[in-house]
Amino acid sequence: MDSDMKTNRPEITVRYDKKSLQKHLIYAVIFIIIALVSFFAISKWATSVDTYSRIINTLNKLQKKALELTGTATALATGAAAIPGDATTPIANKLADVAGYMVIVYAVIIVEKYLLTITGYIAFKILFPIGCVLMATGNFCKAGWKEFIYRIGIKSIILGILLWGLIPTSVWVTNKVNETYAKSYDMDFSLFEDDACVYNFLNGALNVSEVKNTDASVVTIPYSINGLRVTSFQPNVKLPENVSTLIIGANISTFGDSPSSLNWACGNLEEVVVDPRNNDFDSYKGVVYLRANDAYPYFIPAGIRRIELRPMKVMDKNVITMLDKLEEIVIADGTERIEDYAVENCPNLKRVYVPSSVTYISSDAFSKCGDYEIIRTTTGIHNVRL
Repeated sequence: MDSDMKTNRPEITVRYDKKSLQKHLIYAVIFIIIALVSFFAISKWATSVDTYSRIINTLNKLQKKALELTGTATALATGAAAIPGDATTPIANKLADVAGYMVIVYAVIIVEKYLLTITGYIAFKILFPIGCVLMATGNFCKAGWKEFIYRIGIKSIILGILLWGLIPTSVWVTNKVNETYAKSYDMDFSLFEDDACVYNFLNGALNVSEVKNTDASVVTIPYSINGLRVTSFQPNVKLPENVSTLIIGANISTFGDSPSSLNWACGNLEEVVVDPRNNDFDSYKGVVYLRANDAYPYFIPAGIRRIELRPMKVMDKNVITMLDKLEEIVIADGTERIEDYAVENCPNLKRVYVPSSVTYISSDAFSKCGDYEIIRTTTGIHNVRL
């Protein structure tokens, strides 16, 4: 009996060795396959510019903005320094600092764009495959060497993944840095001041930050101040309550990223008149339109009571919204459809004049607009004041 057991022991040992070898081979093959997929497939994807199109678009926008702000800050600093006397010297120095900050941001963005595909190549063409090959090799090594090779392989794989994720993370960091520096170049300090307005530097433009108290109901935005052209109207102080009409010259090129946000500062403004020579904006019946898209309103004054729209084939969502004082809407002849929520949150709306050209009105076309009536005809009555 003892001799039979002794005879079977080598067979059992060999059987266990075969199972262990098969297990190691399976692990090795898996790691090798992962390495090959990383080297030939994932690396191709990770080094393609198309993969990072959204990130690159974001970086391009930030790069363009940083370059514009650098040039604008430099120009304004030069202009402020050229003014006789020492009153504007601190402002000129601050603007020069802002220009320096923007150069740093611009350089960081360029480096990030180049690193996008480079890190993808290093991660999935070198580090990740090497890590997988080391893991596969470690299967066949003795205990001491096996642990050492495993540690190196795992570190190589982790380093590759972290390196590849560096740029997407850095884009997020860049946005945070941009927001931080925005507090520098979007500072709410007064650059200039005259009898009508106060001006600051905002988003790369000389901006009207405040319209001073006046007895006049009509205010014209100045063309320039101290020889510098005023191009932005984004007040951070409410307009005087008696101002009902705003006249915009050919110089204004922006009302900010969200013109509707101006309504808090222009609560009693009833109409805006734009100089016909303005290349960016146009006005019709007190409403501002973009010349590039002159069918849809761009900025509707918060105090307007009657809107006469331009012809548009379809009134989409939120063509008119958040106007507490609006009472009448005249939809232009030629409009065919009024879709869901075309007009929304106008609680004092009383009448909507709809031409015969309109063949479809959604049941939710006028949402949260109080007690109003739809009059299926155009009207020749103009400039109604109720």
